[in-house]
Amino acid sequence: MLLLLLPCLVWADDFACEDTQTPEKYRRYQPSQDPSTLLLQPNEVCYAIPEAELPAQRAACMDGTTPPPTIPLQYRKIVNQLCAEMTQAEKDAVDAVAAAIAAQNQAYVTERADPGCTEKQLQQISQALTNRQTAKQDQDATAKAAIKATIDASPLDRTLLKAVVDDYYARIDSDRGDEYGLFEKVSRCLRAHVGLRQ
Repeated sequence: MLLLLLPCLVWADDFACEDTQTPEKYRRYQPSQDPSTLLLQPNEVCYAIPEAELPAQRAACMDGTTPPPTIPLQYRKIVNQLCAEMTQAEKDAVDAVAAAIAAQNQAYVTERADPGCTEKQLQQISQALTNRQTAKQDQDATAKAAIKATIDASPLDRTLLKAVVDDYYARIDSDRGDEYGLFEKVSRCLRAHVGLRQ
C-alpha cells in the first residue's frame, strides 16, 4: 500500500481515483478522507475533488447514498481528475463485453447441465477409443505390409508405391480427426465435473 503525499496537507473531503495503467479508467470514489491518511491501491492515483465540485460529484458517483448515484458504476470514467460519465460509444463497448461474458457463462452453465458425461456415455467413449486403437493397429500393419510388398516387388513400381504411401498418410490424418472428436468429449466432461474453464 502506498501513502498519498500531497504538497500541502489541506483537508479535501472526497477523491476520485484512477487506474494508472489505463488512462481515464475509474477505480473508486473515496468520500470524506484526510489526504494525509489516504492509502492507494496498486496501480492507482487519487485526485482531490475541489470543494465547488463536491455536490455534483457526490450526486453522480458516490455509492451508498439515497437516491443512488446518477452514473452507474460500469459507466464511470475519470476526466480532468473528476468522475465523469462515459460516452454512448464507450457504454456500448462496455455492454458488448458484459454480453459476451454473460453468453460465455450461460454456455458453461448449459455445458455443466448436460455435458454428455453420463456413465453410459463415458462407457461409449471408452469403447470408441479402444475400437479406434485396435483399428489403427490393424490399419498400420496392413499399410506397412503393402508398402513392403511394393518395395520388394521386381521391378519396383514407383507410382504404385507412391499411391500406397499417400493412402497410408491419408488414413493417419483421418484417424487424427476422429480421435480429436473423442478427446474433445472427454475434455468437456472434465471441465463440467471439475469446474475448469478454458
